[in-house]
Amino acid sequence: MANPSVVIHAAVKPGARVRGLSRPITRPELLRYISLFALGFLPYLNTLWNGLVYDDQYQIVENPFLRSFHFLGPIFTTSVWSFQVKHATVTYYRPLMSLSYLLIYQLVGPVPYAFHLASVLLHCSVVILLFFVTRRVFESELLAWISVLWFALHPIHTEVVAWVAAVPDIQMTFFLLLAFWFYLQLEGATRRRWWAAASCACFALALLSKEPAVVFPGIVFAYDLMRYFGPNPRPFPAYLRDQSPLWVLSGIYLYFRFFVLSGIVANSVRTNMTTREIVLSAVSLFGSYMQKVVWPGTAGAAYKFRTTMSASDPRFVAGAACLCALGVALYFLLRRRSMAAFAIAWLAFPLLPVLDAKVMASNVFAERYLYLPSIGFCWLAAGLVQHLWGKASVLKWRIFRPVLSSTAAVACLVATSDVISRNAVWHDGPRLFAAMLKQDPANATAHSDLGAMYWNTFRRKDAISEWSKALSEDPSNFFALDNLGIAALTEKRYAEAIDYFRRAVDVRPGFPKAHAHLADALAGLGDSPAAEREYLKAIDLAPFDIETHNAYAKFCASQGRVQEATEQYRLSLSVAPTSEALDALGRIALDSTQLNGADKLFQEAVDIDPFDSAAHFGLAESLAKMGKSNDAIRHYERGLETDPKNEAALDAVAKLRAALH
Repeated sequence: MANPSVVIHAAVKPGARVRGLSRPITRPELLRYISLFALGFLPYLNTLWNGLVYDDQYQIVENPFLRSFHFLGPIFTTSVWSFQVKHATVTYYRPLMSLSYLLIYQLVGPVPYAFHLASVLLHCSVVILLFFVTRRVFESELLAWISVLWFALHPIHTEVVAWVAAVPDIQMTFFLLLAFWFYLQLEGATRRRWWAAASCACFALALLSKEPAVVFPGIVFAYDLMRYFGPNPRPFPAYLRDQSPLWVLSGIYLYFRFFVLSGIVANSVRTNMTTREIVLSAVSLFGSYMQKVVWPGTAGAAYKFRTTMSASDPRFVAGAACLCALGVALYFLLRRRSMAAFAIAWLAFPLLPVLDAKVMASNVFAERYLYLPSIGFCWLAAGLVQHLWGKASVLKWRIFRPVLSSTAAVACLVATSDVISRNAVWHDGPRLFAAMLKQDPANATAHSDLGAMYWNTFRRKDAISEWSKALSEDPSNFFALDNLGIAALTEKRYAEAIDYFRRAVDVRPGFPKAHAHLADALAGLGDSPAAEREYLKAIDLAPFDIETHNAYAKFCASQGRVQEATEQYRLSLSVAPTSEALDALGRIALDSTQLNGADKLFQEAVDIDPFDSAAHFGLAESLAKMGKSNDAIRHYERGLETDPKNEAALDAVAKLRAALH
């Protein structure tokens, strides 16, 4: 029996193919592929009952770009958050995420089940593709199975699969694996241009998924370097020729990102980080990622980041130790001409873009960033298991294999249980924020978001309490300031509301909602000129914000500026139709005796929201003026189902019935 421990150390031979790849799939093989799908699907089955949480609410439920294919242009040319606020730079460029959201939304609407199913199915595709890539690279089906098992059951992946907003990491990983699979076909292939084009196309889709995909040419270079120092190498220029389209595409992407889309800017919270602090923090972050990929520990939705200021910081020491360990391992593996060195490259390269804390989001460290790099770790772990299994045979340790098998089985059960329990953290907002606050009670963002959830479920006191806690932890939390202003505004405490909104604007001048809410408060206080200035600022910052257009239109109408109000309502409808804008335009048309136009507007509002009593009453009024009394009575009755005490509607129905009799 050949020693299987050497399989991961063997380089792929020129033109080598795993036996059986070109022949028809047999029934046993089909069962194996079904097993691969089940391996990816079953651990995440309980995510299908999860809701839309955290960023999902903004990016899906409140995203006007998903309402129409009309917004394909902005999706591919602006920031992923441009539907909320106009950005001078495009720090987050994820058009493939928004496009996938658009397609699902157009098919079924904002149904959580559909979005979660898409994420799970994409994860299953990654699992299956990883099996093929691993089998091809290392020429071992056993190693491929162990790697895939390790990847599919690794608890570190729960955030990526269970949270809809993390789908860019799955998309990027899928397309990079597919690009690599096509690249593997180049050597010895007759249709080289086709394979090269397919690899570049998939790489382009990965770049449109998430920015870290740009490291892919470096991964390919590491792979070809391993082959060059392995048995039967080709001339190195031949490898460079195969790689060159990927490097060119990467260069085009970088030019586009930095010169056409205005690049990536530093996070406003960490603009003062020095180069030394960035480097020290990067080493610390690397150590944290290595710890998480080896031992995930408890689920964490958000991790608190502290800048590393000194080389004596234990986090830096741990990170430096990890780097040294990987460096030593890489040195010895390269001396043995081992393809395991490629696994280290795959583990390290994709982490490079997320180690710069200065340009990272508020969550500098996140488990989702390990989805792609963990493939390298799974290869290393699988190679170690395979090596131990082979040694047990050679050394005749008969008891060792049963022990290893039993340990692996228990580990799989524990990992599966951990994945299922971690999925539940992302089930709904309260569970997620409770987990975040358990991990970090001083998390101001979690307090602020939990307060918003309480407010939306009419738990006013609890909401204000959470927002106050958020401010006590972080006085510059503009979301908490804005929300406390809204709470004061609903009780017409205008002066208090204005103070909160001005503080929010001072902290973040580019926060359009705060400007719009400040305008509402100023209008309530009677300061119309100041209110108008704030409305216009909010619209300039967020031209796609439906609520702000509607609020400014209502303000203009209250000033008797009907034409300007109509224009703002039309702008609102050009983004996405809402019953509020349609009702208002219908009322304007009704008051100007444009009955045909009014009834169409009210009917469209009813089609959007069948429970909109204002739309039913407006439609009934226009129908009555058109002499359609029976239809008018029917719509008055529909409106009274949700607004049974509306005196004007009750009086109108009585008069219509009296006239008919």
